[in-house]
Amino acid sequence: MDVADVHPIEHFKKYPKRFISWHVINYKELGTRSKVDFKELYKHKKVSGLEYDISEVETYSFPPLFSADLT
Repeated sequence: MDVADVHPIEHFKKYPKRFISWHVINYKELGTRSKVDFKELYKHKKVSGLEYDISEVETYSFPPLFSADLT
């Protein structure tokens, strides 16, 4: 959604309970500076209908196992 310039929270409110799975791609590890505000996004998981999510990191700043411990 971010790449398509669609604001996900507005989309969740417009089409509630239709987004049961999310594939979240970040370009940095969780907890580091990011383009997407994950805390705000996940506050709306109920209205979206989220049941399953997959998180992916495109570029690691640290070794992958160390990065996994940052979550």
